[in-house]
Amino acid sequence: MNLAPCALALLPLAASGTPQAAPTPASASRPAPRAPDLGAIVALIEKGVSKNIVYDSFTAGKEGRESTGHALAAPMNYPLPMHQRLLPGKSTVREMITSIKRGVLVTRFHYTNVLEPMRVVITGMTRDGTFLIEDGKVTKPVRNFRFTQSVLDALSCVSLIGKDAVLVGEETMYGARFAAGIVAPALKIDKFNFTGVTQF
Repeated sequence: MNLAPCALALLPLAASGTPQAAPTPASASRPAPRAPDLGAIVALIEKGVSKNIVYDSFTAGKEGRESTGHALAAPMNYPLPMHQRLLPGKSTVREMITSIKRGVLVTRFHYTNVLEPMRVVITGMTRDGTFLIEDGKVTKPVRNFRFTQSVLDALSCVSLIGKDAVLVGEETMYGARFAAGIVAPALKIDKFNFTGVTQF
């Protein structure tokens, strides 16, 4: 099922500072607090253009680069930007909803997994509140959807960005083993690929 415009969703775009750090640009990354080689903020995406990638000491050595301090705890053997952040825009959620003829209000994505890393295709489900939008109004709850979607394609279809960014913690996923979270506003995404409906 492909509904367009279809979703208001919290999606990560770039990474920023640790929870104790001063606010940083949306297109920046600060290393995870556990990293022994803490580095400077790294601009990942600016004005829709990919600028940099992150390195731990191992990958930096292989590439002849400086570590950005994005090492993970063992047994993970790759760098990962954490503490993701997307700068807010100018729209309210109400304005987004009223601009949609038929679509879906998504409050949370759950159990997301990467299918194609190079195209950033992920799969997962909606959870904790999914609602039908008709003629600019939320009309009723719907069952959760399954989706398979390129994050890059979804972000290229963003037509409105919410003015209020919220912190969404990731502590529920793995029992708070890693301090991580995403700061993001709501997004109006004009095209999103829902592939099926869950049983709950």
